[in-house]
Amino acid sequence: MKKILFFAAAMLCVTAANAKVWRINYDENANADFRTITAACSDARVANTDTLYCEPGRHQASGDDNKVTRDGMKVFGPGWGFEPNYGGTSTLAAAEFSSAIKIAANNVKVSGVVASIDFIAVSYKTLKNITIERCKCDYIESNAVNEDSLKNIRIERCNITSSLNLRAAAKKDIYICNNIVRIRSSYCFNIEGNTGNINILRNTILIDNDYGRVVVNNALVQDNIMIHTYNANYKPFDFSQTGNVIRKNVFSLSGGATENAEIVANYPDNYYVGATVAGTFTCKTGSIYRTEEYYMLKDGSPAKDAAYDGGDCGAFGGSTPFIICGRPQGIPYITDVEVPAQPKDNKLTVTFKVANQNE
Repeated sequence: MKKILFFAAAMLCVTAANAKVWRINYDENANADFRTITAACSDARVANTDTLYCEPGRHQASGDDNKVTRDGMKVFGPGWGFEPNYGGTSTLAAAEFSSAIKIAANNVKVSGVVASIDFIAVSYKTLKNITIERCKCDYIESNAVNEDSLKNIRIERCNITSSLNLRAAAKKDIYICNNIVRIRSSYCFNIEGNTGNINILRNTILIDNDYGRVVVNNALVQDNIMIHTYNANYKPFDFSQTGNVIRKNVFSLSGGATENAEIVANYPDNYYVGATVAGTFTCKTGSIYRTEEYYMLKDGSPAKDAAYDGGDCGAFGGSTPFIICGRPQGIPYITDVEVPAQPKDNKLTVTFKVANQNE
């Protein structure tokens, strides 16, 4: 029997009756519709309601070559790997971008790609109704022009390896849920907002291995796991701003005794257990892994059954659990197929093995 490993392809459901799907592939030999996102957005044949499907492979474009400038555009990729033992350095079945995808339009959705994300607004413009989901990113950031605003931004089930920093002057209705974030530079998790804003940080894993700091205000911060691994005397969590509701999170406390006592006193409805990477997740050591399945909770983890609704804290808890490898939501995938070398009785019997998400 010859054994062949198959990878599932992304399946797109386009709800608009007349919407089209356009192929994006930087390889000229692929004979795709467009080589870059910018080229598709500049083409009169492409409607705002269309979907741009970024095919597996290395998208080598740079600068503004992959800038979304059409309101209502959807950008999809296949995720970044489908074998059960996916490795942290593998890019199998991934649409991997060498430079950031830049979003400069409203009502945009980006899903299932390997790319950093920049929110790019022109002066006095609000970027709104943007969803980033099931993406693997080095960073997701907004530009720092003071007059820019962000509204109704959803970042869900992403694997972020450096920073998540929404730096616009006005931020409202920011929803960050079920992500895995490794913070590697100072002030690199920031969802500060103005009074009256509805900002939510839930079921997200935040691990700081540098001088990073989590800064939030006017936010509901619930059911997260926040672990600081770098400097025992550095203040990793800044909740001193106003308007926060902070409850049912699992923390490590790495500041001094006075600072730790102040945090516990100010935010009593949390779990201050000195959480560690090795004591919380299924990884074999205390190292910070880039592979998502190592961030599932181990038996005896302080985050098990610790959430506000009685479930688990962290990215794999809640109503929309993190999806390993960014696999398409709700679609089982083929992990293995066995094909005989020769037919038997003029029949070729093919056996498939199928797994559900996170299996």
